[in-house]
Amino acid sequence: MESEHQINDPISDSKQMHGKSSYYHAQTQLPDEVKNLIQKDVLLNDPNGPRLITQKNEATAEQRSLEIKQYVFMNDGPWMKVIIDSEKYPALKDLPVESMKCTFEEEGFYFEAVDPKSNEKYALAMPRTREKIFPDKSKYYVRKNKIYIALHKQKEEEWWTLKGV
Repeated sequence: MESEHQINDPISDSKQMHGKSSYYHAQTQLPDEVKNLIQKDVLLNDPNGPRLITQKNEATAEQRSLEIKQYVFMNDGPWMKVIIDSEKYPALKDLPVESMKCTFEEEGFYFEAVDPKSNEKYALAMPRTREKIFPDKSKYYVRKNKIYIALHKQKEEEWWTLKGV
């Protein structure tokens, strides 16, 4: 009489239990470009030795990123102005506005300035402001020794804090 006992297969069990996140997906089909890169005979038997697949941008690798922590803000009618005093960040003092970039979103902004001499990047990230802003009406500019980030508020009311919760 044949036993109806089924043999447990750990690979099948894992696939059944974990689905696509199972450790055992060796048979998963790879895109053709990946298959071409990992062909064993090409990688192991190439007479020219190893091939460069990608190259890291050295300027980015060496770039230090510094967070801007000292700033003030003030209400100005429909605007909320964030002011960075370049006296507190001397590398920003004579930096041209072309070396700066500010990305505005409805609920926040991201400002960065790169010093071309030292390759240091100064950044102020505010992913969530107190209230929503108009990204297309918001702007940044430089006056004397200060960098202004002017956020155009969607509701003209006083903000007692800059960051949202």
